[in-house]
Amino acid sequence: MFLRRTALLLTAVLGAVALSGCSVIAADDPTPTPASTPSPSATITLADDFPFDAASGLDSSSTIQWADTMGGADGFTVASADDGNGRWSYQQTSSQCIIGFWQTKVDDLDLTQDERTLSDTMLAQEYGTSDVASVTKYAYDDALPTQSSGNGTVRVRSVVSTNSKNGASSIVSARVFRSVKVGLLTSVDCPDGFSAAQVRDQLAPTGIRMIIRPAS
Repeated sequence: MFLRRTALLLTAVLGAVALSGCSVIAADDPTPTPASTPSPSATITLADDFPFDAASGLDSSSTIQWADTMGGADGFTVASADDGNGRWSYQQTSSQCIIGFWQTKVDDLDLTQDERTLSDTMLAQEYGTSDVASVTKYAYDDALPTQSSGNGTVRVRSVVSTNSKNGASSIVSARVFRSVKVGLLTSVDCPDGFSAAQVRDQLAPTGIRMIIRPAS
């Protein structure tokens, strides 16, 4: 099951919690327990190989997509197959966490905006709200690895949520590439006993990577 987050649940908690350098949105808890500020894994450096709004040689003919390495891998099962709109997800057997992926064209967005704002807009779409500012105040700059021979990274915008009632947690990360008109989003949703942010960072080096290939 790939979790979709609704505006009703989001607006019930926006403004309830604010942390410096981090954000917490509890999907169904009006009094969430603040999570500690997530720090990137030691294996995920902020090298800014693909920072926001950088002239990186990308254009409409470039390839931007998720490197799908969990399909058929030991320790993972398909939670939801590709729905035809670029969404699919896996479940990690050991933690029961759901790892979701979404990749889509973003021609409908205002591409005159900067990539941080566009990425926050994609996050807002995931949370089912048109109020991008209400998501922006909870989002923070983050990084995910790229699939390359080196240790490349790409900047993303992330939102962390916790639920003090049932202990569940999630992290949602998005990046829009304005020049390519493509957006990528990933989410990790975990039950009580597992930190979604920590699971994401553990999986990222091999399992949550972007393929970013400039046009030849």
